[in-house]
Amino acid sequence: MTTDIFTINQAKQVEFDIKKSRFIGAIYPCSNENEALQHLRRLASEHPNANHLAFAWRIRQQDGFINERCHDAGEPSGTAGRPILAPLEGDSLINTVVGVVRYLEA
Repeated sequence: MTTDIFTINQAKQVEFDIKKSRFIGAIYPCSNENEALQHLRRLASEHPNANHLAFAWRIRQQDGFINERCHDAGEPSGTAGRPILAPLEGDSLINTVVGVVRYLEA
């Protein structure tokens, strides 16, 4: 039995407010780690005053192995990066990076 895998074909951003925080989520297609990091650097440069930029990616390597990485970016351990990665795994998305910018509102 094979598992279907999916990719996205275009970048997308969303914004929402939750409990005195503003979040900006961005999803990008990417074919390798360097491309994923470029997207994250660009997102960070667009939001230099953000409090956090947590992220996750799933990228298929040339040998077929799927490289997964997530980062909490200063949020409590396991509360940002892993929850971003979980839907990528659950929806069988590959070659995708998601960044979530957080602004704490005063």
